[in-house]
Amino acid sequence: MATPNIVKVGRLLKPHGLQGEIKVVFEDYTEESIVENGILFIKEAGSFVPYKIKQVRGGGSAIMILFGINDRTAATRLSNKSIFADANKIEAAEPDELEYEFLKGFDLIDKTFGSVGSIEDVLEYPQQEMALIQFQGSDILIPLNESFIQTIDQDKQTVLVQLPEGLLDLYTS
Repeated sequence: MATPNIVKVGRLLKPHGLQGEIKVVFEDYTEESIVENGILFIKEAGSFVPYKIKQVRGGGSAIMILFGINDRTAATRLSNKSIFADANKIEAAEPDELEYEFLKGFDLIDKTFGSVGSIEDVLEYPQQEMALIQFQGSDILIPLNESFIQTIDQDKQTVLVQLPEGLLDLYTS
């Protein structure tokens, strides 16, 4: 049997209920492939100890039940520990593709103000994607969403927007 290639796949949080359930958050790997593999490793006393997954429910911050962890005390002992899996048996999560990433290099033009600048990067924020633009010597962020974008001209590589009144005034001297 091949030696496992152990990688961090998430973190156990705190116990949930009294039956040994524990909250878990997964990182960088698909939850489905981790659960299908059925085995997690937790580092205890310098060694990776395998635990068999009994059940996982929920998403994001899920609730996990491990075989042999049957009460709150046992779950508490595992709280705040990193969890690991064999990288050869799980799949990396595909990074989410940004909807407006293709706009890098396009010129942003506001209907009222005129040319704002070239979109240097598209960044993901919890609420929406933002265009990073060099504007009057400073980096500024402009929201990219359907309510502001009027037209996107692929041929001319321009984005016509109607920004909220006063937004650009925050950056002008």
